[in-house]
Amino acid sequence: MMSRIKILLLSLSLGLIVLQSCTKDKMDEMGTVYTGTPVIEFAHLTGSLNRAVAFPTTTATQTTDSVKIQLVGPQRGTPTTVTFQVDAASTGVAGTDYVNLTTTTNTAVIPANQSFVWIVFRFNRPASGTKTLVLNLVGGDDAGVSQNYKTMVFSWKK
Repeated sequence: MMSRIKILLLSLSLGLIVLQSCTKDKMDEMGTVYTGTPVIEFAHLTGSLNRAVAFPTTTATQTTDSVKIQLVGPQRGTPTTVTFQVDAASTGVAGTDYVNLTTTTNTAVIPANQSFVWIVFRFNRPASGTKTLVLNLVGGDDAGVSQNYKTMVFSWKK
C-alpha cells in the first residue's frame, strides 16, 4: 500500500512539472506564441499549397474540395472578413469548370472567437486537358496577408 502511495505522489509531482512547463510565459520564452501583426493565410495542411483535385471514380463528373483560410494571431471578438481573388492565370472557368459553394462574392468570414473558415468548391471533370484554379488572398479586416501562404492552386484533369 505504501509503495502505491509513493507511486501516486511521484506521478502527481511529475504531472505538475509537465503542466508548469506549458505556461504562457514558458511558451513565450520558447517562441511558440505568435506576437506579430495578425495575418491571414491559406492553411498548408499537407505542406503544399498546390492541390491535385481527385475524382472519386473514373466515371465521376463532379467532386468537391476545400481550402482553409486561417487567422494567425489572437482570435478576435468580432468576425473577420477575408477577401480573395481568382488569379488571371487560372485556366478553369467559374460556373463551367468549378463553382464556389461557400460564397459568390470572393469573401469569406472567420466567425468571432474563431481562427479559420473553409471555402468549398465543386469541380467538374474537364472534357480534356488540365484545369487550374489559382486563388490569391487580398486582405482581411485589420489583418495583413502572409506573403508565404497567400496563393492556393487547385488543379484537376480528365
